Amino acid sequence: FTVKHIESMELSIIKCLNWHLFPPTSVAFIDNFFPLISWNYNKEHEDFRSGFTDSYEFSRYLVELSVCAYPFISAKPSSI
Repeated sequence: FTVKHIESMELSIIKCLNWHLFPPTSVAFIDNFFPLISWNYNKEHEDFRSGFTDSYEFSRYLVELSVCAYPFISAKPSSI
């Protein structure tokens, strides 16, 4: 494949999606990761639900704080 062919296919895919794309974010990662780590635990147990909810909320809180921290803002997204 040539560079031009790949670029034209990318543009074709993006047009088919009507540009409804969003970049992966830290919050999206948390929303996708937490269900994966909980699949083999007893979700009915109260301690699990409480700990899972606390961990999930704390993770989201830390992500929100990192947006305000200048050292994170100046770093490349792939290095955080």
